[in-house]
Amino acid sequence: MIIICRSLIDGSNPFRQLYMWCKGEIYDLFAMKECIQSFNSLSEEKYKHELKIQQHQEEIIKINTGKKTLKNFFKSTSSKQLDIQNLRNTIETTKIILKNYTKIINILTVYLADIAIPEFKEDKIQVISLYK
Repeated sequence: MIIICRSLIDGSNPFRQLYMWCKGEIYDLFAMKECIQSFNSLSEEKYKHELKIQQHQEEIIKINTGKKTLKNFFKSTSSKQLDIQNLRNTIETTKIILKNYTKIINILTVYLADIAIPEFKEDKIQVISLYK
């Protein structure tokens, strides 16, 4: 209401100002939505790496117990041992990546929960309270 009264006095178009205000609010909401979606995609990537570790460990168990699979049916013992070593190296590398994902997710959780979302709410409440 304040914008409309001011714009009538100034002689500017109040609907243009209202449009620009709404557009800015929509951009703010899209930015917050994108931030939360990025956080969720990081969580999904972490989950995929956890599954990758689990699958490689199951593959190592299959090779060690001597279960015949299509992958290792025609392989010699030395090539099976080489596969086990490669899988273990991949698991170790993936564990390091997983630790980094965990650190990033923890930092983002604290930032979103303690800083970004409360500031966003406070800003929006302050903007709305100006027009009451």
